[in-house]
Amino acid sequence: MRKLKGISNYTCMVMGVFISIFSLYTAAAGVLAPFIQRGIHVGILLPMVFFLYPATKKSPKDRITVVDAIFAIASIIPCIYVIMNKTILETRMIFVSQLTTVQIILGIVLVVCMIEASRRCVSSVMTLLIVIGLIYLYVGPHLTGILSHKGLSVERIIETSTMLTDQGIFGSLMGTSATFIIVFCIFGAFAVESGAGGFFTDFSRAIAGHTSGSSAKIATISAGLFGTMTGSAVATVYTTGTFTIPLMKKSGFSPEFSGAVNAAASTGGQLMPPIMGAAAFLMAENLAIPYASVAIKSSIIAVLYYFSLFAMIHFKCRKENRKGEQKKDLPQIKQVMKRSYLFFPIILLIVLLLTGTSKIGRAHV
Repeated sequence: MRKLKGISNYTCMVMGVFISIFSLYTAAAGVLAPFIQRGIHVGILLPMVFFLYPATKKSPKDRITVVDAIFAIASIIPCIYVIMNKTILETRMIFVSQLTTVQIILGIVLVVCMIEASRRCVSSVMTLLIVIGLIYLYVGPHLTGILSHKGLSVERIIETSTMLTDQGIFGSLMGTSATFIIVFCIFGAFAVESGAGGFFTDFSRAIAGHTSGSSAKIATISAGLFGTMTGSAVATVYTTGTFTIPLMKKSGFSPEFSGAVNAAASTGGQLMPPIMGAAAFLMAENLAIPYASVAIKSSIIAVLYYFSLFAMIHFKCRKENRKGEQKKDLPQIKQVMKRSYLFFPIILLIVLLLTGTSKIGRAHV
């Protein structure tokens, strides 16, 4: 991810502040019409991908390029069209009314921008699968055997991908992201920047630092606690790994083992309520059950996951006769608990979800 400077940095900051305020406002006052809510969501976040994620490893890391600017502008235009013409899109007869030339062109532009954004910030493999899937929709009639199907025209593919509110880019999954997921992400960002990450690390060292293989256990506990705020394995690896991986290597663990422990522990963060991965919100939506119910059931899985991971690390370290840190080098639990107020927002969020006070807790989108 880039460390922007100058006008591109300020532009990205303004966009981030705007989408945060907009999302918090609509979460409190009520969401807007689907094409408006999701159009603004995509129209702000998609250009930010081209600002923050370089196209290649050789691309500048402190500024955007002309190609980035072109993609950013191109990704905004279809979203503006969707917002300005929501009435036309809502009243048109799906799969009956023909798309205009403008709609087809803007639809293709948006799909291309989405594919490029996926390549930059998710995975080139996933991007390849998306492209293969789109090609397969079109070439189906030319295939034989079980792969053959009637096929879809370019117009039908674009309509399904960009002009509907129940599927495609502006579909229900984007609705989940625009109304619920982003609110939890904002909460996690505030919690991390307030210093909760450091508190979790010190807390982990205070309670497990003296035990056998303490550094690996610290990595497990801190990643689990940090995962309650982010719901993202990648964010947890990036944040806790900068401290725990060097700590494990310094303690004598191999680089491979250190990375594996951090990755496994961070992956479990997506199972740890209250802020879990996007899949939890999609489960609540598709099963039509409250998000709080998903969180409660996930907590059982999360506890068992971390218990088994902790046990495997413990037995491995005992077998290898690894020692813990000296108690004099560890933070005192009394001093650490003076910052326990940093964990209160997490506790409050859990209480609101369980009591149904939070609209998110009792809603399924």
